[in-house]
Amino acid sequence: MSSVRFVVPKLRLTQLLKEPGGMAVADAVVQAGENLVTLRPTCRTELAALLEQAEARAKAGCETDRELIDLMYEYAVRAIGAGEICGVPAVDPALISFCDLLDHMKTHARFDREAIDVYLRSWRLLMNPELPEAGGQAVLVGLRQVTDRYAGG
Repeated sequence: MSSVRFVVPKLRLTQLLKEPGGMAVADAVVQAGENLVTLRPTCRTELAALLEQAEARAKAGCETDRELIDLMYEYAVRAIGAGEICGVPAVDPALISFCDLLDHMKTHARFDREAIDVYLRSWRLLMNPELPEAGGQAVLVGLRQVTDRYAGG
């Protein structure tokens, strides 16, 4: 009679994870932050270029309002997260709020060019690293009010 034997291979990764050593988590976080600082100028340039593209397209317009909404949404989504890296963290919640506004416009079939322009101008304002935190927070409160206006349809 034969017997069945199960063999579980020892994986190198499992063994490495069990062994002590390497960089401490706190040190890794500090190093990651330092690495992000080196990316800040490039990131700021990219974020500004994306804003300029959005402004140019908004100015040029599209065939339909829905196309412009979709295009602005693409620009905003691509930029979310870059504000923190660029040292202008208020940009990220503004862009999230912009996406919410555009979603509401699309859902309720309402289009307001002025609201889109307000968000684009605010994006530019929030890109200023010299803007006081209180000023940035005031802008975010105002933007949330603009978005909330379209939430109910």
